[in-house]
Amino acid sequence: MVFRNLILSLITAYTLAACQNIGPTAVRAGMPEYNAAILETGDEVMMLNFVRIRYSESPYFMEVTNVFTSPSFTASAGGGAVVSGDLGDSGQVSAELTYTESPTIVYTPVGGEQFSTRLLEPVGLQTISLLSQGGWNVDRLLRLCVQRINGVWNAEIATGPVRTTPVPEYETFRRVTETLHDLETSKELVFEYDARQKASTSTQPIEFGILPEAKKRPEVQQLFIDLELDPDAESYFITDGKHAPGDRNVAIVTRPLLATMFYLSKGVVVPERDLKGKAVSVTVNEHGEPFDWQLVTGDLFRIESSDTRPASAFRAVRYRNGWFYIRDDDVESKDTFMLFSSLLSLRAGETPKSSTALTLPVR
Repeated sequence: MVFRNLILSLITAYTLAACQNIGPTAVRAGMPEYNAAILETGDEVMMLNFVRIRYSESPYFMEVTNVFTSPSFTASAGGGAVVSGDLGDSGQVSAELTYTESPTIVYTPVGGEQFSTRLLEPVGLQTISLLSQGGWNVDRLLRLCVQRINGVWNAEIATGPVRTTPVPEYETFRRVTETLHDLETSKELVFEYDARQKASTSTQPIEFGILPEAKKRPEVQQLFIDLELDPDAESYFITDGKHAPGDRNVAIVTRPLLATMFYLSKGVVVPERDLKGKAVSVTVNEHGEPFDWQLVTGDLFRIESSDTRPASAFRAVRYRNGWFYIRDDDVESKDTFMLFSSLLSLRAGETPKSSTALTLPVR
């Protein structure tokens, strides 16, 4: 009896001591793994949506809203005793504690009327200003989020399902954004003090100037021609209003987020078998030759395709008996992907989640 009580006491003490140590250890080991897994699967679903759109299929949004874990402990012990009159009782005790964790993942569809409306609303200058303050360069922001600057269009036909004709207009817009990016990088594009910060919370125009020496350069003079701006003006205004040739307004028309998804989906490299099988629409030029959409999005966003799982990929998804992926060394595509994820988070965060959830226990 004494020996049995000793075993029970040792089991209790061992279990309590183990629980105190396992709890924090489990958090340290489990939370980073859950974080990484949720992030990776979310990225893969987003990339799959780009591929679906390229194949003229509907995107579908889901996100992990909760992760529940149920820890359990199983304790066991064993022992033996020797009873010898003069020497007293002697024995040995062994104990074992097993820890298991049963996670439950809750997926919630992101959808409904409000979210769909958000996807169809223009991004707006406030969002562009906010992201610009967050460190995103003007070239990437304008190419993703802007449909037109004054009279210069940014591949307008790219913001919907692929059309067979005509080919997109994009060269002038690229020239404009590259010049603005160079001016911003060289600090020759001077914004009015606190202008972008004010614009992120209001609809007022963003005032900026270009240094006099920079105005003399050929590419900047071409910028004035492309945007029909007065080259002698001391400052200019970025606005969502109207533009008249020769004035100081840089009128920007932003894209809806769904249009941006269509635009980026043109960066999917479609396998030859699907092109021949007419699984996707193909744009052709005036000579009937296929247009290469990589000319528009190739240096901004590119999703490769392969028959086998890629050896080195940032993210990869299985689809239509093949693999679609972003190369791990394609930093430009990874940055664009991250920017779009930020845009989507801003939109999705403004709408309530669906009341319908999918709960899956993980064995």
